[in-house]
Order: sequence, then structure tokens, then C-alpha cells
Amino acid sequence: MFKAWEQVVPESIATRTRPVSYRNGKLLVVVDSAPLFEEMSCFRQDEFLSLLNGWLNQQNVITAVRNLEFRRK
Repeated sequence: MFKAWEQVVPESIATRTRPVSYRNGKLLVVVDSAPLFEEMSCFRQDEFLSLLNGWLNQQNVITAVRNLEFRRK
């Protein structure tokens, strides 16, 4: 899952976020600022969920991300 995050997230966001755990279909991502946290959790969660699962599907990975959770650093 961590590699998938690195592949689908733009570099400008990847440098300010870090996936820290994956369990039971939930990927937990730490975000370094309040504005980015709001953007990710309120507006872009579905976008990145779709991108992650699309990338995993292309890699023939059976496991899927069902939920993204963002936390402030």
C-alpha cells in the first residue's frame, strides 16, 4: 500500500504526507499541515481512493483500500 501511495500521489503532496499503516482495508496517512489535512480529508479522499485502487488493480494486487484516514502530524 505504501508503494501504491508513492505512485499515485503527486510529488507536491507526497512530500507532505506519509502512509503509516494499513489494516483491514484502511490506509492511515499522516499529513503535515492543517490546510492539506482539510483538502485531503474533505475534498480529495475519493479521488485518491480511486487512484490507489486503480494502481493496485493494474499491479494485479487483490487487496483493495476501502477507506483512507488522514491524521495531522
